[in-house]
Amino acid sequence: MLDHQPLLDLASALGIGLMIGVERGWSQRDKPDGGRMAGLRTFTLIGLLGGLAAYLSQQQGIWVLIALAALVGLIVVASLVRTPYDAGNRGITTEIAVVLTFALGATAGYGEHSIAAAAAVVTTVLLAFKPPLHKWVENLERPEIHGAIRLLVMSLVILPVLPNEGFGPWQALNPYLIWLMVVLISALSFAGYMAVKWAGPRLGLIVTGIMGGLASSTAVAVSMARLGRGSETVRPAAATAAVASSTVVYIRLLAVSAAFSPTLAGRLAPILGAMALAGLVVIIIMWPRRPDARDSARAGEDLHGMKPFSLSVPLKFAAVLAVVMVSSAGLQSWLGDAGLLLVSGIAGLTDVDAPTLTAAERVARGLPAATGALAILIAVAVNILAKFTIIAWTGGRDMAARVAPGLLAALPAGALAWWLVR
Repeated sequence: MLDHQPLLDLASALGIGLMIGVERGWSQRDKPDGGRMAGLRTFTLIGLLGGLAAYLSQQQGIWVLIALAALVGLIVVASLVRTPYDAGNRGITTEIAVVLTFALGATAGYGEHSIAAAAAVVTTVLLAFKPPLHKWVENLERPEIHGAIRLLVMSLVILPVLPNEGFGPWQALNPYLIWLMVVLISALSFAGYMAVKWAGPRLGLIVTGIMGGLASSTAVAVSMARLGRGSETVRPAAATAAVASSTVVYIRLLAVSAAFSPTLAGRLAPILGAMALAGLVVIIIMWPRRPDARDSARAGEDLHGMKPFSLSVPLKFAAVLAVVMVSSAGLQSWLGDAGLLLVSGIAGLTDVDAPTLTAAERVARGLPAATGALAILIAVAVNILAKFTIIAWTGGRDMAARVAPGLLAALPAGALAWWLVR
């Protein structure tokens, strides 16, 4: 029977070359015939050549792939040699794209379609967005570059080598999780800083807060409090972002509970729904007005004097987290299941996911849903108060006054819903 796999591999390689070729052909459409190093047809053929090279190498040996890759390299070198030097417009982007297209075609030829297609899409995006990418780089300032480098070191160099296991009393201290929180707070601070710079103080921070709430609303609270303290113009959006991130948490916790225990989720749904609704109403009321030109200029001046992120705040928070980890583990070891409510309250000082997962897992093993729901709600209530305290401590009195209605309105709403459904 005919084996269709090689045909699929070659079709994938052909499609990759076609996709990159369309972008290159369009970007060089104003150049005269003969003035382009490679266009639509050339890139399509190069992708197909890569696929054929991979296919033949599997039949005849790897030397076929090496020889054809060397041939493509020689063609690129010859093109560079014969192209006249233009001091104002000299680059090798197209030549690099040619080599990359061959490599991606070969990857598809070996059957790795997903990897090849994903890399081809990224390549096409990078090629197509040259002007905005160059403008973005031109507008970067030295503190932002240094901040990005520090963040990369923290997340890609330090974090992976930390042990993801328990140490110390009751094996409660997990270096990986503690440092992950440091990285998360720093990343959210950096993202918020850049969002304000590029999208403005009204929208940039709020989007950051909503997305950050999917990961850690406590980290968002720390980050937004710092940003809000540093700029009076940024403060309204930072406060709204902190409230929005906390509101997102109620929906997130409901989804987490449903994944482990639908019974528990059914018990929590009206309560967390009421809390989310209260937060949403306050967000609509406190949504910051559109800044005028003077406000935008002032925000720019405020931002110029700020750092993309500071390590002091997340490190202090990590120290508190470590204390809470040890305390929670000790109480749980001492009191057992009877201490679930107390442990949930202590854990809620820094995080609501851990007590939620613990309660959901125990409900799935037979704990009454009402008890599990109460443990989660205690953690949520303590977390709300903890976030408000953090914001007041880090962001100052003005920032605390702005977030108070949005954060604290969820407490009576949740209590009323609990009383109605109990």
